[in-house]
Amino acid sequence: MFNKSILLREILKNVNKDSCPNHMNFHCHTLSSDGSMQPEELIQQASQNLISHIGITDHHSVDAVPAILKWLEQNKNTGVHLP
Repeated sequence: MFNKSILLREILKNVNKDSCPNHMNFHCHTLSSDGSMQPEELIQQASQNLISHIGITDHHSVDAVPAILKWLEQNKNTGVHLP
């Protein structure tokens, strides 16, 4: 589905002071925690903002992951930018 061969250290080589929130955001919460958006809304916003990498950091929960993966799968061949 997604290129799992990209290692995190390769991604992190490109992080600089302007990365967040312009290109990457590794600290996002959804309504599964103390965020303000549904998981689908968050990933859609990241897509619209052309974010290259996103980290969902909901407290004590991975409940947002299935919804985000479903959204990514549904949009992978639509021409929409995918984080």
